[in-house]
Amino acid sequence: MVTRSGLFCPGDRPDRLTKAAAVGDAVIADLEDAVAPQAKAGARTAVAAWLRERPDLAPRTWVRVNNDRHLEADLDAVTTLGIAGVVLPKAELAAVAEVTARTEVPVFALVETANGLQELPELARHPAVTRLGLGEYDLAAELGTAAPSLTENTGPLAWARAQVVVASAAAGLAPPPAAVSAELDDPTGFRADTLAQQRAGFFGRLCVHPAQVALTHEVLVPTTEEVTHAQDVLRALENAKNTGNTGNTGNTGNTGVAVVAGRMVDAAVVRRARRVLALAEAADQLIEEDQQ
Repeated sequence: MVTRSGLFCPGDRPDRLTKAAAVGDAVIADLEDAVAPQAKAGARTAVAAWLRERPDLAPRTWVRVNNDRHLEADLDAVTTLGIAGVVLPKAELAAVAEVTARTEVPVFALVETANGLQELPELARHPAVTRLGLGEYDLAAELGTAAPSLTENTGPLAWARAQVVVASAAAGLAPPPAAVSAELDDPTGFRADTLAQQRAGFFGRLCVHPAQVALTHEVLVPTTEEVTHAQDVLRALENAKNTGNTGNTGNTGNTGVAVVAGRMVDAAVVRRARRVLALAEAADQLIEEDQQ
C-alpha cells in the first residue's frame, strides 16, 4: 500500500518529528527549505539523534537532504539509521548519481527544474528511484510561470504534472503524490484540489500542516458504494477462475475474465478494486487508532 501522506517537519525541530509521525503515513524530516543556512549542521545532528532515539519510526521517515555542498554530510548522517529513504530536491540524473555513490537507500526524486523535467523518463527508470514528485513552487520560479494556486488554472504546470504521472506509470513506479500547497487558510480549496489531482493520476499528497494530512486522508476514503463494487469485482473474478460459471458475474470462456454490472473485469479494474479495498482498510485502521 502506497502512503497517502507525507508530512514535512523542520529538521531543527526534533520535538515535532514524533508528533508528525503520529499524524501522517510518513514523516519527512526536512534538512533543506525548512532550515535556515546557519542551522543546517544542527538540524542534521538533531534528526540523526531523533532517529537513534526512535528506531521504531525510522522505517516511516524520509529525510529531505540538501542538493548542494551539504549533500554528503546529510547522507552520511542519516542513511545508516534505517530510514525509508531520502527525498532529493532539484532531482536530476547527476544528483541521483551522487546519492547512489554514497548510499543504497531509496530515492524520492523531487523534480523542481526544467532539466529534471526533461530527464523524467530516465529518472523514473533509475534503479534507486522509487517515487517521483514535483516541487511546484521552485519549478514555477525556474519556468517563470505563476506560482501554483488552489483556485487558479495550473497553466504550464498541468503539463509537468501529466509528465510525472506518465513517467511513473511507464517505469512501474507507484503513482506520484500531489505536490505541497502553501495555502493553509482554504481547506475547501485544498480538498477540491487534492481530489482533482487524484483523478488526474496522483495518489496522496505531500503536506506542510497536520490539517492538510487529515483532508488528504478524507479525500482518499472510498464510499460505501465503491467498497461494495470492489468486493463484487474480486468475488466475481475469483468465481470465474475457480468455477467457470457464466452469467452476470460469470466468466467469458476459460480466460478468467469476469463481468460485473455489465462491465468486463480486466486487469485494470482488478487493480483499482484492490486499491479501493486497501484504502478502506487503511481508513478503518486510522479510525481505530484515533479512538484508542
